[in-house]
Amino acid sequence: EYFEMDGTPYLALANLRTDTNFQTTSEVFRWDGSKFASFQHIQTFGGYDWEHFAIGDDHYLAIANWGNITFNQVDSVIFRWNGIAFSPFQRIETQGARDALPFVIEGMQYLAFANEHNGTSRRLNSEVLRWNGTMFVTAQLIPTLGPQALDHFTIEKTHYLAVANTYDGETCNINSEVFVWDGASFVSFQLFETHCATDWEHFVIDNTHYLAVANLQNDTTHHLDSTVYSWNGLCFL
Repeated sequence: EYFEMDGTPYLALANLRTDTNFQTTSEVFRWDGSKFASFQHIQTFGGYDWEHFAIGDDHYLAIANWGNITFNQVDSVIFRWNGIAFSPFQRIETQGARDALPFVIEGMQYLAFANEHNGTSRRLNSEVLRWNGTMFVTAQLIPTLGPQALDHFTIEKTHYLAVANTYDGETCNINSEVFVWDGASFVSFQLFETHCATDWEHFVIDNTHYLAVANLQNDTTHHLDSTVYSWNGLCFL
């Protein structure tokens, strides 16, 4: 995750594991004028994703902790910049978190975590949290199937949240889902036939909105297409 604070570039790298242990350190680098130099080591547990965001003048880094192969019910952690380094600010109860996603709706800061696996099931709720002025609190739980990625985007001031569902415990041939903000919460908007989807990416070309999904595999092969959808004014086709 690349970000800047007071004009200085930083780069945060999430380390999933060492050769023997998922409880290791991930690293934040700072630009020294010619290269990124090691700045801070932060304890993580199967770290999968760093996300930087700012609330007012305060800078935060959130890590999505996945855990390990046998234990996934581990907290993800939000760190806050104290002027010298990032220090732990808030722990979030997650289950095999694969992705963190900060976004803003109508001036309100949100932070979502994709919960992939709790050790026994992939049919889990992923969580959307809302900033209450002092900390993050649960805003909404969204039903997901082993999700690996989230993406937030807007079309004509309407907010959407895309979930890449990967595996439900039985098959990779499952739907991924896009939710739309109804003014109070995210509600289901459109289902997409996907195959072990690992990522969504929204982009715009010549005022046309597109949504691309990366398919990893179906139940028999890794040789299959990924798909780009275009917005027709009502939905993605």
